[in-house]
Formats: sequence, C-alpha cells, structure tokens
Amino acid sequence: MPMRRRAFLLLGGVGALLSQLLRPFQAQSAQLALAHQAPAADTLTALAQTADLASLAELNKKGQLLIRTSRLGPVLVIRDPATQQLRAVNPTCPHRGCLVAWNDSSNNFLCPCHQARFNASGRWIGGKAVNRPLDSYKVTVSQGRILVSKT
Repeated sequence: MPMRRRAFLLLGGVGALLSQLLRPFQAQSAQLALAHQAPAADTLTALAQTADLASLAELNKKGQLLIRTSRLGPVLVIRDPATQQLRAVNPTCPHRGCLVAWNDSSNNFLCPCHQARFNASGRWIGGKAVNRPLDSYKVTVSQGRILVSKT
C-alpha cells in the first residue's frame, strides 16, 4: 500500500523534530570524546624517547652511570666537574664503535680502542676519531630519578 502524502509529511516532521531535540546530546558526547582523547602523537613520541635510567643517589655513589640497554640505546651519565650539571651521552665512539669511559683524572671521555678524547659535553677534543662529537641527551631529574631524552 503506497504511503500518502500526509503520512509522509508527518513522519518527516517528527524526524526533523527528534533530530533537533537530540542535538544537545550530540554536542555533549562530542565534548566528552575530546576530553577522553588519547594524547597527541608528539606527546607519545616524546614519552617514547625518554628513558628513566636510575636514581640520583646511585649516580652520586658511583660517580658515573653506564646503562648499556635503555629505550634510547647505551647511555653514560656523569656530573660535569666544571659546572656540576648532569651530562648524558651515547658512549659509542663515532670512529670504531667502542664504548668510551669517563676518565676522572683528565675530566674527559676516553675511547679505549684508539685514545680519542671527548669533553664532558661529548665534543671531540683529540685522538683518532672522525672529529665528530658523541651523541648527547637532555638530562632532567624528577623525584630523585634521572630522566634522559633525545634533544
């Protein structure tokens, strides 16, 4: 049986009325969805590129911290004797890939493979290297923990 014009208009009017009545609920659900949205991609990327390495007390006890496996790869943390700031570098020498060590007596990083030297911030200062610095990281301390992130 075909629909009459009057019934069609009545159903269309009721539908339009219902859509207007539901509009505030649609706006509220959109606001709730935005409030519970996942963190932005750049925030997630920053979190993924931050490593919680150790406690500050552990660094103070040992004088330096070598973390061979972290979310960022190998990391060596020292306290710069000149500024007392924490410094973190990737201890992989850019020349042959050997792990450098912090030398307290000369206040620099020293490569055991070929005696390349790097200052506390990772800048090359001599030896058989490719005149390239060690990769360095940003260091922050939060609640007594050393956090390192890519710069």
